[in-house]
Amino acid sequence: MNERVIQISVVFFMLAGLFFAISYSINSAEEKEQVVPAVDRSGMVLLENSRSDTDDFPFILEAKIILEAPDKVIFDVKYFMSDTIDGSYNISIHPDMGDWSYSGNTLRPGLNTETITVSFRGKKSPNAQSQLMHMYISKHADRKYIGKIFDRTVHFSKEWAKAE
Repeated sequence: MNERVIQISVVFFMLAGLFFAISYSINSAEEKEQVVPAVDRSGMVLLENSRSDTDDFPFILEAKIILEAPDKVIFDVKYFMSDTIDGSYNISIHPDMGDWSYSGNTLRPGLNTETITVSFRGKKSPNAQSQLMHMYISKHADRKYIGKIFDRTVHFSKEWAKAE
């Protein structure tokens, strides 16, 4: 009886293997467009426990990814700005490639969080790659750019794709 069970098991596994081999062969022969799933690093902190470059100027404490899609990344950026400084300040975040945009903002005194969306426009090409994300605070006075007050660059490899 044991020999009969072994023979049936061997035949079953041989048929199952043949079925999977044929199935794999058919799928490999068909040319299908591969869909690469988007990477979603929601909740990932890109910049943490950062400190001011100068004693009195605004600085970013933390930059956390809230949502990542093929065409955009949304950050919650926690920053501090003293109420003793003058001028207008804003946070800029962008990748190390062209063809991007980000949501505008104006910083307020105190410890605050600003939501910033970095988007790929896809005007030059429907796809692009980046390796870094630049994060800085700029000062403006009389509607003129004065310069960067706080400046950090973090590694952030991303495949960008234009939204359809």
